[in-house]
Amino acid sequence: MRNILIAYDGSETSKAAIDEVETLFSHNGNTKICVISISNISNPHTNAMMQRKIMDEDVKKIQKEHDEKAKKEHVEKIKLQLDEIKNRLENNGTTVDTNVLMMEGNNNPGEKICKYATSYNYDLIVVGSRGLGNIKKVILGSVSNYVVNNSDKPVLVIK
Repeated sequence: MRNILIAYDGSETSKAAIDEVETLFSHNGNTKICVISISNISNPHTNAMMQRKIMDEDVKKIQKEHDEKAKKEHVEKIKLQLDEIKNRLENNGTTVDTNVLMMEGNNNPGEKICKYATSYNYDLIVVGSRGLGNIKKVILGSVSNYVVNNSDKPVLVIK
């Protein structure tokens, strides 16, 4: 059985990655697909961090409760999208799993994708490329670039 991991972030290129995997592999009953999405749950802006440092404890408590609610709502939206993808791919007779992986801080989500692929022994990682220019890739970094350069698994990048 071929095990394929698709990294999904809602971008047009990650949607194209889903389409490509569906075209290439989903009609083969010998394929298992897992679609993951990385949710960065704590990436506050600097101004927000500064503001939180000067808030009193009551305001901090309210802000924390609001943040937790927002995180849960965000994850639920991602799960709904993943469920739609799962249903679509399963209609072709493919076994599909989905997972939302939580990440904190400013680490590259590619790191989480690589570790997940290795931990669960996937045969192939499929990621979308956002199509950023070369200068932007150097400045911003790139999840697909990270995965290509750091994964011990084959990687298919979809433009």
